[in-house]
Amino acid sequence: FGSASQSTIHQHAGTLLSDIVDKRELAEHYKRPIIFVVHSLGGIIIKAALNRSSATEGTRLKEIAPAICGVCFLGMPHRGSKSASLGRVAYQISLAATRRPNTRLLQGLERNSETLEQVGDAFAQTMLKSGPSLHIYSFREEKETRKYVMFNTMVVVSDSAKIGDAREKVGTIPANYSKMTKFESSDDVGFKRISAQLRRWVQELRTDQAISQKDYIDCKSSLETVDTKLRIANVREAHEKTFHWLFNPSVVYFSGWLEDRSDSSQPFYWIQGKPGSGKSTLMKFALRDSRTVDFLGRESEPPWTIVAFFFHDRGTSILQKSLSGLLREILSSILGKLPRPAPPAVAIYKKLVKKHGKRRPEWELEDLAALMRLIVEHRETRI
Repeated sequence: FGSASQSTIHQHAGTLLSDIVDKRELAEHYKRPIIFVVHSLGGIIIKAALNRSSATEGTRLKEIAPAICGVCFLGMPHRGSKSASLGRVAYQISLAATRRPNTRLLQGLERNSETLEQVGDAFAQTMLKSGPSLHIYSFREEKETRKYVMFNTMVVVSDSAKIGDAREKVGTIPANYSKMTKFESSDDVGFKRISAQLRRWVQELRTDQAISQKDYIDCKSSLETVDTKLRIANVREAHEKTFHWLFNPSVVYFSGWLEDRSDSSQPFYWIQGKPGSGKSTLMKFALRDSRTVDFLGRESEPPWTIVAFFFHDRGTSILQKSLSGLLREILSSILGKLPRPAPPAVAIYKKLVKKHGKRRPEWELEDLAALMRLIVEHRETRI
């Protein structure tokens, strides 16, 4: 027996990244998506590894973060373990194996430790960069671990066993901390819960890969039309020194309306004025000013997508002054800004191609409305 590795969490993370890159250089693995299933301290190392890959520029390590499609955390102390019991358990196990424990590594498991805080804050940014393509599932223990002769305790309490991100899914495994990763057979409840989640991720990957990129591009192209963009293009730009009062809460409530997340918030902000008073110019200004996104929440999940359609009553095309034109413009804009192809859009598009027998089919109002509902339900963006 020898001493345990004395590397730090960040050193272990760097080593792991290098090993994965070496493995993926083989032709058959180069484009293969990656799913991690990690327990306890392994989860901290994975988070640190993804942080490093995401922040790296100009090296082969940059390739790993975009390839990660899911991380399944088991008993992961995102905020440390209760009373540092997890570190103590690991310390005692190392001593029992006649190995010199890595005390620097175990200190990272202390509740609210500086290392955990730094890794956690950086991982929040990594998740933001990855967008909806990165799936997270956190499982915690259901049963207590014997601490002393007469006392039991939860090693990782429920509030520490989850990241707290809106996209994260959480669950439990009917075992204590040390046994939650040990299964006697495929009939164990814990094994069934974990494997079911992995199967869902794999199935989603297969679905995504089955979507033809050409179909998606053609779908967006079939929705786009110059007619729906003419009115906003013809609206004059605002003077550089005007309209900034729109974001002054002491003048109008627009910024407060953008920030309002309460159940009683109004879905519409009504702007009215006489013909020629500058309503369209004001709206074009609001659409393009970065403060609109700032007040909505630049780091919101799912992220906001700002789209617009300007009705043109004097326009020569019906699409310039109809609900069909509005939906076509909004949908083509949304599809162009999503982080990855939206399966609902391709599914409806393929049906229309089959129905009309051409790659640029006619979009009826009911088709557009159905696609709009599916994209809203898909929840990859807020509009």
